[in-house]
This record gives sequence, C-alpha cells and structure tokens, in this order.
Amino acid sequence: MKSYSGKTIRTIGIERAKFQIGLINLVLILDVLLSFNPDIEFFSRYCSSIRKLILLF
Repeated sequence: MKSYSGKTIRTIGIERAKFQIGLINLVLILDVLLSFNPDIEFFSRYCSSIRKLILLF
C-alpha cells in the first residue's frame, strides 16, 4: 500500500466510508423529521445539499 500523508490508502478509504455512512444517517434522520413536518423549507434544502455531497463521494 502506498503511503499518502502518513496514512495508507486503505485507511483513507475506511475514513471516507465512515463519513458517507454518517451523512446517510443524517439524511435519514432529517427525512423522518420532514415526514412529521414537511413545510420546513430549510430542512428540505439542507437534505438536498447533503444528498449532492453523498453523490460526490
């Protein structure tokens, strides 16, 4: 494995996967909140921006 700034590529992959899982969990929680109160405009914009972030990774 090549070293990349002191970390192996595998470690970076694991950290990225943890980050993605955290984002997905956040989106799921926000989706549940939105289902209870769908008229919150801010939350819907926030969810869509997080989904775009997930697609980037």
